[in-house]
Amino acid sequence: MTDNYDYDYEKYYLFVKEQEEYNKKSKYYIKILEDEKHDRYEVFYVNKNIPINKKMGKIMKNYKFLEFTDKFNKPLDNLPDNIIKLCLIANFNKPVLNLPPKLQYLFLGELFNHSLDNLPLSLNELSLGFEFNHP
Repeated sequence: MTDNYDYDYEKYYLFVKEQEEYNKKSKYYIKILEDEKHDRYEVFYVNKNIPINKKMGKIMKNYKFLEFTDKFNKPLDNLPDNIIKLCLIANFNKPVLNLPPKLQYLFLGELFNHSLDNLPLSLNELSLGFEFNHP
């Protein structure tokens, strides 16, 4: 006899796998995550090396958490003001000039190596990769 719980779990696992495959092909996607306090939040992921045009900036305006995957290496233009967490994974290596004024957390991946002159005053945490070599 098959337990309904096992069946539902298997169905859920297949759904998650399909979603992950779809996400790999998408330009951008939304993922709901849960932190250690069990608070849920939505993260807007940019999955391709595409410029951030005004249309995408308007879509991003609905989210506070923004992450660019390792495929992204374009200038950070048109970021909305409401972003509080910004992660630029692995290959990003462009000057960071106009960061959102409410930004609290900034993660710059392994290859980032540009000066950081105009960081927002709201920034609480900064993480830099091993290639960073500026004062």
